[in-house]
Amino acid sequence: MRVLEVLGQDARAPVAAIAARVGVSRATAYNRIGRLEGSGLIKGYTIRVDAARAGTPVTAIVLLNGGQHSWEPLQQLIADLPAVQHAFYVTGAADVALVVRVADIEQLRDLILHQLQQLPGIRGTQTLMVLDEVVDRPFVLPGSARRPGEPGNG
Repeated sequence: MRVLEVLGQDARAPVAAIAARVGVSRATAYNRIGRLEGSGLIKGYTIRVDAARAGTPVTAIVLLNGGQHSWEPLQQLIADLPAVQHAFYVTGAADVALVVRVADIEQLRDLILHQLQQLPGIRGTQTLMVLDEVVDRPFVLPGSARRPGEPGNG
C-alpha cells in the first residue's frame, strides 16, 4: 500500500526514489511494482490534465433518468460522447451519473438537449454545475475513510 501511495503522488517517480520513500531495496520496490501491475491492481499509468487549460473549463454532473432496460447499448452510446469523462450506473433517483467537461455553456446545452436527452430510453436529465473541484484523488486506499488520528490510520 505504501508503494501505491508513493505512485499516487508521482507515478513517474524512479524506482530508486520509491524504494527510498518506502524503506525497501530498489529490487524489492521493482518486484512489488511488477506484482501490482501483474495482478491487475495497477491498471496503467496516465497523465492528469488541467481541464481549464486544455479548453474544457466547464464541468457538470449530469444525472440521467431511464435507460434501465437498455443498459448495454446505452453504455456504448455514452462512451462514444467525447465530453463524458466518467459515467456511473447509480442507485437512487437517477439511473446514470455522468461527469462531463465542455468548453462553454453552449456546448453543455448542446450535449444535454441534443445528445443526452436523445439517447434511447432517457426520460429526463438533471444537471449539477461544478463550481470548484475540492478533492481530486487518483485512487482511494482501504482504511482511508478513517479520520487522521483514529486507530489503524498511521
